[in-house]
Amino acid sequence: ESNACYVVAQHLAPHAKSMMVELIARQSPITVDVVTTEMKLSANKVFIVPPNYDVDVQGDRLILTKAGDETRPKPSVDRFFTSLARSHTEYSVGIILSGTGSDGADGTRAIKEAGGVTMAQEESSAKFSGMPNAAVETGQVDFLLKPAEIANKVAEIVSGDAPYLVDKVPDESHPGFQKVIALIRKELGSDFSQYKIGTIKRRLGKRMGSLGLDDVDDYVKVLETDDRELRALAQEFLVSVTSFFRDDEAFGAIKNCIAELAASKNDSEEMRLWSAGCATGEEAYSLAMAAAEATRGLATKVYVKVFATDLDTDAISKARVGIYSEREISNLPTGYAEKYFDKRGDEFEVKKSLRDTVVFARQDLIQSPPFVKLDLICCRNVIIYFENALQRRVFEIFHYALRPNGILFLGKSEAITGATELFEPLNKKAKIFRRLATAARTLPPAVRTAAPLDQGIVKRRVTHSPSAVQMAQTQVLERFQIAGAIVTSEGVIETLIGDVSPYLKMSEGLDTFRLQNMLPKAAGVELQLLLKRALKTQSLQTSRNFSLRDTVGDKSTFRIQVSPLKQREVSSSLTAAQLLVSFDKNHAESRETIAHSETDADLALRAADLEQELEATKEHLQTVIEELGVTNEELQSTNEELSSTNEELQSSNEELETTNEEFQSTNEELSTVNDELQVKSAQLRAAFVDLENIQSSVGVPMMVVDEALRLQRFNPSTKDLFDVSLADVGKNVSKISCRCEIDFFSEKVKAVIESGQVHESRVDAFKSVYQMRVSPRYSDDQRIVGAV
Repeated sequence: ESNACYVVAQHLAPHAKSMMVELIARQSPITVDVVTTEMKLSANKVFIVPPNYDVDVQGDRLILTKAGDETRPKPSVDRFFTSLARSHTEYSVGIILSGTGSDGADGTRAIKEAGGVTMAQEESSAKFSGMPNAAVETGQVDFLLKPAEIANKVAEIVSGDAPYLVDKVPDESHPGFQKVIALIRKELGSDFSQYKIGTIKRRLGKRMGSLGLDDVDDYVKVLETDDRELRALAQEFLVSVTSFFRDDEAFGAIKNCIAELAASKNDSEEMRLWSAGCATGEEAYSLAMAAAEATRGLATKVYVKVFATDLDTDAISKARVGIYSEREISNLPTGYAEKYFDKRGDEFEVKKSLRDTVVFARQDLIQSPPFVKLDLICCRNVIIYFENALQRRVFEIFHYALRPNGILFLGKSEAITGATELFEPLNKKAKIFRRLATAARTLPPAVRTAAPLDQGIVKRRVTHSPSAVQMAQTQVLERFQIAGAIVTSEGVIETLIGDVSPYLKMSEGLDTFRLQNMLPKAAGVELQLLLKRALKTQSLQTSRNFSLRDTVGDKSTFRIQVSPLKQREVSSSLTAAQLLVSFDKNHAESRETIAHSETDADLALRAADLEQELEATKEHLQTVIEELGVTNEELQSTNEELSSTNEELQSSNEELETTNEEFQSTNEELSTVNDELQVKSAQLRAAFVDLENIQSSVGVPMMVVDEALRLQRFNPSTKDLFDVSLADVGKNVSKISCRCEIDFFSEKVKAVIESGQVHESRVDAFKSVYQMRVSPRYSDDQRIVGAV
């Protein structure tokens, strides 16, 4: 007894007869029904989808529709799972059992995205592993189990023994909850404290339930000692669900916008697009294909650059490779697979011409500096997980990154609530918006300034007034005009501190995140040297002065200071390769003073500056030469290893060719066996049809029972004497009411099964006399398996 109901969707030929009702009825005590045009869902009931029909879940109802597409399986598991996820969100459980093809994989993604539970049958126990394997390949399967284990897991979930529901997870103020957020922050380098609390609790509850835990403190202990579980929880927070041209209608609208953007570009100009939260790359490549189509017929040459970022390192790695299965590209528009992909066996690889237009990078949307001068930003089904304050910050980042009149493309469940002064709707239904020029183009403080590097247990941010410590930090930054950044040994920015806008210029492309590429050229070259010196000597390094002009033309100078960050200075979470770069600004000179100070001394000073720059460049060049020498030696060693590996591969290739010939021979034998099986299957179907015809044509009542006296078959004439229907198949004959008196009917049948002797007797019914004959029912090995 539970609040769960069960829907079984089995692939069958359009005109095949399903035996699922009889099979399940024999094994299960709960009611089994075939779905009709529209049925209400009810607990403790099994619903069977008939052949050649699709089924959708709409609230508490199952809606049956005739399947129209002849090329896909029927009923469509993808369609059913997607509607289930839409209607019942985290209360959905999707299970993929043995079957061929890949139906159900996209539906598995949908259930996972909605917060539901997904399972697949373990390969060794599946007669046909195509469907389970396709589901597993999505990376969205929670449990990979054998059938008996699946049954036990389902029983746990529906009985409430497993804490999958939100009320099993403590409130956000609980220390254990805060500790989980802190551990995730350490694992991913990203703060989830401003994500929607319901989403976090659902993800956390699911992982706790998978381990049979209902106490968050116990789960914290597991996270602190088990790296695999910590990664599993992190992956639960990073639901990478996407597909090519997802939501056809919305993508059709954005393709029109991209075409308009391309047409507005001048010759040799670049069109810049950003897929924020790109997951495994399908969305980014979809934008690239749309842009390629838009620029193909233009009279001018327009270059396309698509930036694609995500927090999930594994998803970005798959996106960079650009290889997808046939199922994953199935939603591409007609002709796109041949135009933009190369077939590699059973997989499809993005063509180099398209791949070169897309740049992938791991990025924290909230904390990392954005790309700039963008024409379009696509961020779908990401901000839906954010609290309102965090959504507002993201919209400010997007507003800063877009060009005037730039386009923002959101998911179908997302809106620009709270940011209507930043964007206006272009297509409300497709969730397409245009950047407004009413607000100042500034980067939000959360991106420009640093947060404390280590706060112990991360606390959930609120919109109340700032604390005394936060106000003090702000006043110190403003009073002393501290500006700088924390960077890696390569100069990649990890955190910006204070107002760095006078010193840095956001450059185009991926190198935006390297500090040296955002400084004036001479300062950037010297910064590279300072970074190397600071790491080598573990001491403070200071540059010469560089010129600086502000927005009104006043001139001043600044110098760069670089110091390595030691563990004890900041946090144990820092690595030895982190450095603090600060900008020390001198007092400005007025334009009037500068106008009268262009003397020979100034010219001499400029010459000295150029000489210092030349020396710095020489030193940098020498360092590069030394590094190249070391790299060359490593490459020579690697080349020798590759030569050895190549010989081994050639040997392996010969072995594979031999094995391939053996496989080919085996395949031919299997093909012959398959042909024989098809013939036997046709004969079996014909025999089954003959048996049904004979059974129906017999003019006297006839029943077939098994050893336990359970009804297996009956013919239409049986209804003359017994109140029997298909629903009674599987029931004990003693439970089926008879319209006449037959003395000791069940006992007589049981006696025939036990003795193997035929029984005959007279039965009076409705002024007629029947001769009742009970005969043993034999199996093909002559064992008694019931009676007729």
